[in-house]
Amino acid sequence: MIQNRYADEVSDRLTMTDIILRYTDRQPKRGRIPCPFHDGRDDNLSFNNRVFHCFVGGKKANIFRFVVELFGLVFWQAVQKLRDGFNLEAPDEDLRARRRARAADQGGLRERRRRGEAAGG
Repeated sequence: MIQNRYADEVSDRLTMTDIILRYTDRQPKRGRIPCPFHDGRDDNLSFNNRVFHCFVGGKKANIFRFVVELFGLVFWQAVQKLRDGFNLEAPDEDLRARRRARAADQGGLRERRRRGEAAGG
């Protein structure tokens, strides 16, 4: 399903730091910021490249859930917001199909070579 692949690709290309710097006015310090979901000033949201954890509200999730919570969106709206906000293009399904076909052809060629059936063999 292209939507799942696209979400995976967005997730692979972006980090939580990218998103925090783009969509909040918080400046990260050693992987922590004041949680944008609360009015506190303490660095109570911890994050790494893939997930965040709020120590006040207990929320813990990935980059998509962060955007969902921050903007009140549903999952695919969050994916779209990230795509638009970071100028990410949708994956080219035709290109992916060509790559899969080429990989399959190469696998078949290796098998034929193994059996001695390739051209010149």
